[in-house]
Amino acid sequence: MKNLLLRILIMIIFLPTLWIILFILPVYNHLIFNLITIIVTLIAAFEVEHFFVKKQISTWKYVSPFLGAALPLYSFLEISGVVGRGYFPLVIVLLISLVFVRGVFTRTEVKLESRLAFFSSSVLVIFYPGIFLSYIVRLTDKSVFGPEPQFAILVFLSLVFCNDIMAYVGGMLFGRRYPMNLLISPKKSLVGFITGFVTSIGFSIFYTFVLKDYYVLPLAYAVILGVVIGISTIAGDLLESVMKRSCELKDSGTLMAGRGGLMDTIDSLLLSAPLFYFLFPLIIR
Repeated sequence: MKNLLLRILIMIIFLPTLWIILFILPVYNHLIFNLITIIVTLIAAFEVEHFFVKKQISTWKYVSPFLGAALPLYSFLEISGVVGRGYFPLVIVLLISLVFVRGVFTRTEVKLESRLAFFSSSVLVIFYPGIFLSYIVRLTDKSVFGPEPQFAILVFLSLVFCNDIMAYVGGMLFGRRYPMNLLISPKKSLVGFITGFVTSIGFSIFYTFVLKDYYVLPLAYAVILGVVIGISTIAGDLLESVMKRSCELKDSGTLMAGRGGLMDTIDSLLLSAPLFYFLFPLIIR
């Protein structure tokens, strides 16, 4: 119950703040929203780096998180017209190459033996969550989501966070009799899964009526969107659980009292963001 009240309190603070940032302060291609996303990426990447530190796995310490934050930063510069479009894949290749080149230079036999771990861990810190959160920045692209992309962001965040909250509520109230028996997340229940999944579909259908002046989202497509985001939201949560369990960690960090680390809050967004970015423009009319 304490965790539920904390989640409700966070949402009470979060929702008005998000509304102000998206709808009252959308200046300079949603500069404030995107700066927050870049900072979130940096903090989350440091938390992912901590996973490897906990396992005593070699990584490009302190540098990889900043390289990860460069991905949403570049995305913002691209949609703002500061840099040319179409070079995002090149940026990815350059970052990977930079890690590989750095890994070549080692002076001890011990470090040489850890190079394979260094390459894989450093790349993961850069791209998870960096490459996924860069697509949240790209949701502010007016050339893709129209002159008022804040409504697309609202749809996306609603489908994800409401899924997450209702899955928790459903599992807490009715889930004890129907556990999913997942090794990576023992408290997950079938009731919670279904509740969150149905919530994503329900909100997607809800927006077909509420936002009809901005996006024409046919009912059948709204259901498809809800299904895709509903599944990917849960998958993103489970993915981070796998990482934490493999490191014998309960939380990704201690940034948020009662909620663990930042990754524990945004994990549901990660897999969903690129899927929403590519799917939503295809199904709206």
